[in-house]
Amino acid sequence: MTEPERLRCRVQFDKTPAMRFTGHLDLYRALERTIRRAGLPLAYSQGFTPHPKLQLAAALPLGFTSCAEVA
Repeated sequence: MTEPERLRCRVQFDKTPAMRFTGHLDLYRALERTIRRAGLPLAYSQGFTPHPKLQLAAALPLGFTSCAEVA
């Protein structure tokens, strides 16, 4: 049996003034939940408690906004 094909996607999004007090981990969880609800395939880490393999480019300080965040 062959290994399934892996697809890497780069997503660009805005962190608007309404979201400026959302922390980095909360943003990560929201992005993960959005991808799962959309039914997109995710790669998971291996181990006792597997987590989705997602990366956010950089953590913004609390209270800051951005117009080109990358995940």
